[in-house]
Amino acid sequence: MRRRTFHIYLSLLAAFLLGTIIVLTSFSYYLSIDDAAYLTEEELDAPRYDTRWNASRHGKTERVPRILHQTWKTDTLPVRWKGISDGCREMMPD
Repeated sequence: MRRRTFHIYLSLLAAFLLGTIIVLTSFSYYLSIDDAAYLTEEELDAPRYDTRWNASRHGKTERVPRILHQTWKTDTLPVRWKGISDGCREMMPD
């Protein structure tokens, strides 16, 4: 009787694990990002550290809007973040 109970328990555990593997594999398949969605080095076509590169100057369409959003919980940005904010605005004037 003990051996039969053990085999039933083991079979149920195996079925549960197999079902879990199937469900997780399905999720990873359906939620994966297509390789075509990633930018390649050729599409970048820019010097690696040139921060002034502009896609429209090179006859290409920009994929990320050049809008810089800044939010803070009050109307006044703290002094410690002011330099970072100004640096971003200088790096991307348009």
